[in-house]
Amino acid sequence: MAEKYMEFAARCKYLFSAPQVCKVGWGAALLYQVTRDHKYYDLAARVANYIIEHQYPEGYWINVAPYRELPHIIEITAEFVVHLDTILCALTT
Repeated sequence: MAEKYMEFAARCKYLFSAPQVCKVGWGAALLYQVTRDHKYYDLAARVANYIIEHQYPEGYWINVAPYRELPHIIEITAEFVVHLDTILCALTT
């Protein structure tokens, strides 16, 4: 089922429209770790690069439309750091 989800996600026109795509990268990285199929590696790496490119110069991330903005950015930043860490670990082990 996870592979079917990744196939669906990869076909989504607006997959890279918001940093929340990190969850797809997380799943792709874990699938790569299990299957060693490079299509998951490539998707996870692409997501990681997208997330990093959308980090603010001060080092944080925020929710962007269509997601509601939060009064504090620490939760979003912490979430993205965890996802990036998981992606990095899965792609390098």
